Amino acid sequence: MNKIDALLDLLSKIYQILQYYHLHQEKFLNALPDQKLTRQEVKDYLGISEST
Repeated sequence: MNKIDALLDLLSKIYQILQYYHLHQEKFLNALPDQKLTRQEVKDYLGISEST
C-alpha cells in the first residue's frame, strides 16, 4: 500500500469515528463523570481490534 492509500485509509477511519460520535453524541455528553466510557469500551463499540 502506498502512502496515499495509507493516508486515505486513515482519513476514512477518522471519518467513521466522527460519524459514530455524532450519532451517539447524547450518550457521550450525558455520561456522568463516573460513567465515562473507557478506551476499551469505545473500541468495542467501534469494533476496533487491538491489531488495528
